[in-house]
Amino acid sequence: MSRTSTIDSYETAILTRAIQPDNHNISATAARALLRIELHPHDRQRLHELLGKNQEDTLSAAERGEFESYLHVGMLVDLLQAKARAVLRPASRRAARRNG
Repeated sequence: MSRTSTIDSYETAILTRAIQPDNHNISATAARALLRIELHPHDRQRLHELLGKNQEDTLSAAERGEFESYLHVGMLVDLLQAKARAVLRPASRRAARRNG
C-alpha cells in the first residue's frame, strides 16, 4: 500500500489567513512576478524521483522529510499564485464571481 504525505490542515489554514488569497493587496507587477515562480529543473527532477518512491512506498525517513518539504513549498507557491491570479483577473470577473 502506498503511503501518501499530507500537509497539516492547521498549517494550510494559517498560511491561507496569512496570505489572504482574496485580498488584492499586491500590485499587478508583483502578481506577475509571483506567477513566474517555478521549481528549478534539478528540484523538479528530484521531486519526480521522490514521487515515484512514495508511490512504491520505498521512501527512507530522510527522503520522506525531503518529500514533505517539497509539498510544503508547493502549497505556499500555490497559495501565492492563487492570490496573483485573483489580482490579475479583470474586476468585472471578480465581481461576477462574488455575486454568484
